[in-house]
Amino acid sequence: MERRARRVTAEDDERRQAILRILEEAGTMALKGTLNETSAHSLLNRITEAATGESLRQATVEQWFRGWLKEKSGSRTKGTAVRYEGIIDAFLKSLSAAKRAMPLAALAFADIQKFRDQLLAGGRTAVTANIAIKVLRSPLNVARRQGLISSNPAEAVEMVAGESVEKGVFSPEDIAALLKVTAGEWRGLILAGFYTGARVSDLSNLKWASVDFERKTLAFGQRKTKRFIEIPVHPELESWLREHHTKQKGEFVFASLAGKVVGGRNGLSGRFRALIQKAGIKVSVTEKTGNKGRNRSSLSFHSLRHSFNSAMANAGVSQELRQRLTGHASKAVNDRYTHTELETLRKAVGTVPALAAETGTENQTA
Repeated sequence: MERRARRVTAEDDERRQAILRILEEAGTMALKGTLNETSAHSLLNRITEAATGESLRQATVEQWFRGWLKEKSGSRTKGTAVRYEGIIDAFLKSLSAAKRAMPLAALAFADIQKFRDQLLAGGRTAVTANIAIKVLRSPLNVARRQGLISSNPAEAVEMVAGESVEKGVFSPEDIAALLKVTAGEWRGLILAGFYTGARVSDLSNLKWASVDFERKTLAFGQRKTKRFIEIPVHPELESWLREHHTKQKGEFVFASLAGKVVGGRNGLSGRFRALIQKAGIKVSVTEKTGNKGRNRSSLSFHSLRHSFNSAMANAGVSQELRQRLTGHASKAVNDRYTHTELETLRKAVGTVPALAAETGTENQTA
């Protein structure tokens, strides 16, 4: 091939001579055993430049992941975007400066596995480590589909098994104990969580415009799923809402809790854990295994969502109805339930135990 190329190539044709020299270099590297994916990509890029005057489209490891983050920032909720950014930042920090500056194709299975093992060694749970690997797979899959890499190195990294904390549910007695040590908006938030199964981020930012006293429903868009749901209001929750109702539809139902961060010791989740402790409710806790880990509790505000679902399941409510009430099935914003459908769902919500007889008065402090 070399002899034939030399015969057909004019000596003054610099472009063809340049290509030939690169091919010769590649052959030499192959014979010496030094040709790998990274050097092959570099050689191919030089051939493309010699032939067309333009470089192959490529990005460094850091450029690719940063670019993916920027693209995703506008299509994800704030919480999800922050989580993605944290994972990508931690991963890039786990790489050397030289590796971050290499073409994306230089990223190897060992780099991803090393990051996973560092997370575990630092006290992160198996669940956290697995989530991180799943997040890394996404931008690398995009790169593979675009032909920038031949395979996704994160796909080869095994998920890790770990001891999980069994998610608990609150009994009616637990809820009654919680309500005895709370007042005002926290009392209403707990009732809303127990009787709607909605997430704390959705409930804490609920506005009075979402409360329809005529239909006796709450209607709102879920931040996490972007889906719209309409939930019949349980009589006990309705009582609290009517007592605290303001006619300003633009105002928050839980004004002092609106806009607060969910995570962290001082966030809504941390404050709720303090209420659980104050109420004397027994909680199973798995201790952290490292300085950067965290204790994991079997009960949290999200357990109210499980409790809502579990109470209906125990009362014989079908899975289909439970899914519709917890928002696992999509619902268009303007497509409200018919009267018949709403009454069916109202009966399902009505199976959740009433607490009025056990909760006492609201003369307690949060």
